[in-house]
Amino acid sequence: MQIDDKIWGCKRGTDGRVQFGPKVVNSESCGDHEYGSEWDEGAYRYKCGEGNVKEFVGCIGAGQFVPNGEIKKISDFFIECKKHENGTITLLVAPDTECKDGRGHKVEEGDEWVDGSLMFTCGKGGKKKFMGCYTSSGDFVPNGKTQSVNGFDFECKQHVNGTIEMQRLGRSIGVKCKDDGGFERDQGSEWEEGLLRFRCGKKGITEFMGCVTPSKVLIPNGDVKLVS
Repeated sequence: MQIDDKIWGCKRGTDGRVQFGPKVVNSESCGDHEYGSEWDEGAYRYKCGEGNVKEFVGCIGAGQFVPNGEIKKISDFFIECKKHENGTITLLVAPDTECKDGRGHKVEEGDEWVDGSLMFTCGKGGKKKFMGCYTSSGDFVPNGKTQSVNGFDFECKQHVNGTIEMQRLGRSIGVKCKDDGGFERDQGSEWEEGLLRFRCGKKGITEFMGCVTPSKVLIPNGDVKLVS
């Protein structure tokens, strides 16, 4: 009903309360919601105020309530909820601009740190970036690369879903063999150690060839041979 250029409303709720008074122009009614009750519509939360007027009270961000006009930190993000004078509502989500190590300590932009066997760096805007893995021997393998360590190929990789994996793929292709004296031997080369002959096979695997007689005749491994 319009009285003195104002719109008045009168409503009695199921709790017996009577809501009576002028309504705010261009405001929405609470509908079936009781006075004082709150409800969510998508990412927004409303309350039924005086005069059966629907009032905006805040936003729902990352499953948590952020009051109108406030900024709240949730996990690694800052979430701002605001209703403007023209009635529009904005829900802004921005990442935390501070890098933190595994113990929660702040790390400056450009610095690097190691969590366990994993190395990270703090990039622009506080973005944590994975750099690579450390093997048990202390050798560094860059992210997305394969590197030979002590004769074996190690791969370090961060997958699209964020998980990190380091695995030993096998012996390196170009690795050399080592003889009994600690000298390196190229793949395909042969050498003798006393009366025994060896060969450096593929991927640096030392292969036993056989025995060598005093007259330098090779008796292959597993064979019997007449030597004059």
